[in-house]
Amino acid sequence: MTPFTNSPSQIGSLIHQNFATPQQKSPKVYRYAYLDKEAINATIQNAMRAANEFNKAQKEKSSSIIKINQHLRKAAKDQKHTIKQRVLHKEFIAAEGLRTADPETYNSAMLKFNRNHSTNFLMREWPTLKNELATFNHLVIFFAAQVRDNNARKMNAGVSTTGILPRLRTNSESLRRYKVEGVPQCRFKNEAILRHVHALVEAGILVNYKNHGPNVGFSVEFSPEILEVKDHDPAKSQNTAKQIVTKSKTCKAGYSGLVTGTVLNNHENKGDASPSPEIRIGASAPDLPHKNTYQTTYKNNNKTTGSVTNPQEQANRGADFSPEKNAVHRKPTESDKLTAQIRDQWQLCKELEADHHTQHIPIDGRILEKEAQNGTMSQQFFRMLLFQEFMKYISRLKLGNQSAAGAFFNAFEELFDKKMITFTGKYFTKTAMLDEFHKWIWMVDCAERWGKKRNWDFLYINDYLDTARRDAKEMGFWYLEKQWNANERKKATRKAKRKANQEAHGKRKIKIKAERLEKYGLRSIKPGTNSRARTDYEKARMAVRRFLKKEIQFDELYRYCQANLNETIVTGLENLIASERKNLTLKK
Repeated sequence: MTPFTNSPSQIGSLIHQNFATPQQKSPKVYRYAYLDKEAINATIQNAMRAANEFNKAQKEKSSSIIKINQHLRKAAKDQKHTIKQRVLHKEFIAAEGLRTADPETYNSAMLKFNRNHSTNFLMREWPTLKNELATFNHLVIFFAAQVRDNNARKMNAGVSTTGILPRLRTNSESLRRYKVEGVPQCRFKNEAILRHVHALVEAGILVNYKNHGPNVGFSVEFSPEILEVKDHDPAKSQNTAKQIVTKSKTCKAGYSGLVTGTVLNNHENKGDASPSPEIRIGASAPDLPHKNTYQTTYKNNNKTTGSVTNPQEQANRGADFSPEKNAVHRKPTESDKLTAQIRDQWQLCKELEADHHTQHIPIDGRILEKEAQNGTMSQQFFRMLLFQEFMKYISRLKLGNQSAAGAFFNAFEELFDKKMITFTGKYFTKTAMLDEFHKWIWMVDCAERWGKKRNWDFLYINDYLDTARRDAKEMGFWYLEKQWNANERKKATRKAKRKANQEAHGKRKIKIKAERLEKYGLRSIKPGTNSRARTDYEKARMAVRRFLKKEIQFDELYRYCQANLNETIVTGLENLIASERKNLTLKK
């Protein structure tokens, strides 16, 4: 037996095995990866370019099949298929399992079938990407939200190590039901979404697809050439000691918190990171002014009001230094008054549980509109104020059978997570927030009327405001958005009809005037009709009579007069009620 020797050929083979294969690129690592609007748009554009290249390649492969199909169509027009041939064709496809087969397998089988049965059924072309790109848009947005939540968990846990991007883990049902403000909901069914995902994997836009079973879903990765991701390191880009900590959001960290570096500790962004609700992030309202005195250290709407003076310099000026003398005295503005109405969130939840706000009337719309247009409140505080006003108003639906304080707290978290905020974490404009608030108030009134007619007990407030309940059978609040849209369409139709009637009436008045001038000359009588519209006073009297007959409550009467009638009617409503009560007693 000859001893083993390292011959040159053996060493060369070992070197070839270890070093000849090209080394794969290691995946890129991130500290706090995120996808903002710019990155999402860039990813979608990259996918569209890749899809165009893929479609060109598929069309080139299908060029010969297209020519064959042209001849088959001409032959099928001259010699139409019989019912027996069509039935045999369907049975052949089902027996051979050709419904989901690739074009090469399908075409070879179909050529044999056409020869054996003298038919002219078409060949299958190589598929191209069409609706798959719409599903890809939802996949990117869903992935951006998952990356955002992953960053929030890392920051709450104090983890700052780098790592690779997580895989997109979801299922077709979650994608179909995913709803974010500013993004249209996916219009495809579950089976279509899965087909689109498989087509994107075949095109190379998605990679490393893995199915985890019918009850779990699937996971997939984006192609590195397609996905555009940004990285953020708060320690390098921001001086966190100078950032103002805002304790208003009671849920996961959004992109606004991550990018600006306002997250400083583990309890700032996650509401349930602390064991007690009283010390949760949402339990304490922002620092608010007291009376008319504004200290130099008070931060109004994320901005400091006044210059911060050095305490050592103040001590050197003399012993008469006192906070009262150095406080800035000014009259509070409307924005300051609205900011002062923001309540402690957990305390408000307890008051809502005790039915303290079931007769709440929201803030005057004119004040809110003025604030939205010219006010100084930040979008964050304005959003919080609208959420609290909405929660006070919707508490009337469960009068006498109120939800628990924890249910209201969870409902607040759902609002902070999903409403009046885009999928990238940016707030709506204050005007858009106010429009949404008015829509929600209308939806509450609609739900209240519906519940009174049917004597219906509404769900717990956190279940009722669950954004996933969007079907009629689930009895969720957000299903009423369909009723709002239908009402808006009816209003637009009525407005168009009213305008058409006014134009027709104007033409008729001109015609009548011309006829009267021709017949009577300058002694023409003023044209018009016998119908007479009710004045605001008459409308108010009719509403007051309904109130005195106990057909409606006072808050409904007040809201009706405030929204539809003249301001003088609203101010003199008590006198009008007193006079109508006297008239009713005299008639009796």
